[in-house]
Amino acid sequence: MEMDRRDLVKGLLAVCGLSGCSEALPVENLTLPGGPLRDKLTETERTMLTRLSALILPDTDTPGALAAGVPEKLEAFWTQWATTAMRAEWLQGLANVETALDQIAGQKFLDLEEGAQEEALNALDAAAFSGQAAPEAYLEIKSLIATTYYLSEVGATQELRYELIPGDWKACIPFEDIGRTWAV
Repeated sequence: MEMDRRDLVKGLLAVCGLSGCSEALPVENLTLPGGPLRDKLTETERTMLTRLSALILPDTDTPGALAAGVPEKLEAFWTQWATTAMRAEWLQGLANVETALDQIAGQKFLDLEEGAQEEALNALDAAAFSGQAAPEAYLEIKSLIATTYYLSEVGATQELRYELIPGDWKACIPFEDIGRTWAV
């Protein structure tokens, strides 16, 4: 039997795809505080992710994380792509961040007005960056929100400057001359 290059590539992709699925199949044994692992976020988890995204990267003179669809992209990533172990760890981390924010606020973080939510998040942020007690997952979640934002079309073309074919290389110029960082 003769095999051409296209058939070989299809076969390799199929094998790689199946090997990646093997860990994602046995979800019935994994449980979280809210019950067994599921394929979509709960309403509370979705709201928490949305509020964190909006507070970490709000709309300013450029669109923020919500305009870039960051919560939806992260939900799709964690529910459709991530392995079950990664998903369980991430959802537990999100729950830990919510618990920490509840404790800082002295009540349910999601029930607070936006200003009070921002104060609680700033306190958590300060604790996380000063080495005080803060959930490890907070910095990871914040980083994922920022990364997802800057990889989006909105983040790469409106927040950052983007030039498909860049001009002259200028190695050292004052930041004030360019105004914004460039996407690559």
